[in-house]
Amino acid sequence: MEEEYFDYARCVDAPYWIQELKTPKGARIWVFSTPVEISFFIVAGITFLVLFRVFGPIISFLNAYFHHVFLPLYVYVPYWVAGRYVEITPQGKKVHQYLYDWLIYMIEFECDKRAIYQGERITEETSFVFEKTNL
Repeated sequence: MEEEYFDYARCVDAPYWIQELKTPKGARIWVFSTPVEISFFIVAGITFLVLFRVFGPIISFLNAYFHHVFLPLYVYVPYWVAGRYVEITPQGKKVHQYLYDWLIYMIEFECDKRAIYQGERITEETSFVFEKTNL
């Protein structure tokens, strides 16, 4: 009888999901109606920090003229960016994997224009030598 092997790739590639938040004692703090990927919270937090640190002066200037504009910007923009990050899968990959592969491609093939011959980068010689022959 032939042995069957289990493919763990599907389990390993599965993202971490959060359904509910609990205290260390087990009391529920928050329950989500549908599970949310942990990368959603990470990207939303990074987006919030970028908005706060980089665009903070611009948002505070806008807040002086349009009262409470900071609240929708600091809440909605990170939520929107994180939602797009979780939903979009360019070429079947996660966004960070796609950006990493794209960066490697740009460095290896767009910046380095040398030809590839038998797996090695070579410089092409464009000089031709013509020898005189007697026919």
